[in-house]
Amino acid sequence: MARAAAPEEIYRAVAEELARLSAAGIAVVLRYETDGTATVLGGWSGTGMPAVTGRRLAVEGEGIAESVLRAGRPARDTRFAGAPGSMTDLLRRAGMRAVTGSPVVAGGRLWGW
Repeated sequence: MARAAAPEEIYRAVAEELARLSAAGIAVVLRYETDGTATVLGGWSGTGMPAVTGRRLAVEGEGIAESVLRAGRPARDTRFAGAPGSMTDLLRRAGMRAVTGSPVVAGGRLWGW
């Protein structure tokens, strides 16, 4: 009997495919929350970065999560100025030097809002 995949398996597969299509070493699927955080729904890393699925990270400072949230469209960023516990801090500690991001839009709205 076939079974449905768990949501975290699906998000991980989406992140892995995004990484492969963009030749990235790391890919993460986030959902923006109304309290100024983003929840990591799934991720993939070819660099050995530990999984942070389920973790809520602050969306603050200057970085890709903030740029996509502000603009509501794809962005590229080289800024990693964020407080400990922020998405920007996580990427900086992982050794990222440049990142890209794209929003998921559902029903004409940024997903999660």
